[in-house]
Amino acid sequence: AENPLIIAVSNPADILTMEVQKVSGLPAQRVIGSGTSLDTARFRCNISEPLNAVVEDVQAYILGEHGDSQVPIWSTLTVGGIPVDAYAEEMNVTLDREAIAKSTREGGAEIIKRKGATFYGVAMAVSTIVEALTTDQNAVLPVAHVLSKRFGDWAGIAFSLPCIVGCEGIEKTLHLPMTDEEIEAMNRSAKILREFHD
Repeated sequence: AENPLIIAVSNPADILTMEVQKVSGLPAQRVIGSGTSLDTARFRCNISEPLNAVVEDVQAYILGEHGDSQVPIWSTLTVGGIPVDAYAEEMNVTLDREAIAKSTREGGAEIIKRKGATFYGVAMAVSTIVEALTTDQNAVLPVAHVLSKRFGDWAGIAFSLPCIVGCEGIEKTLHLPMTDEEIEAMNRSAKILREFHD
């Protein structure tokens, strides 16, 4: 195919996204890693359950590596447009952030232990990416691609940030406001990926 779009799904997803982009010579925005799409879906589900909320009302992201150094972004998390802490207070619920992050991070391993594979979750995440590409949705998805120089210390690695995904691949990478602590965690995640790749 001339100028194809490629979705890298196999693990280690971020490292393979970098390698596929390098070997193919395609522009970075046309080689898309499934990244933290599945992790984000798990995160949203793990937040919705204790709040007794509809998962579609939860706007939240897991960013960085699809792996142990993934970063839950709590600072911009909303439920029905309401900041999560305010929503939890309204519902008289205390969220155990550490337990939610751990369950999200280790969810895949738990599913593999019980069922032998995680193929349904991955299929759902990838079908969402494919639909965004084929129908030119301009959907905002947490996917990975090799980042450009404008991302400073993160340049040259593939890890997940919120991206607008349409018929040409990644149309734009968005800068999500983060706390200093979240940026530090993202920097650690980037360092781990860079060291693993090099």
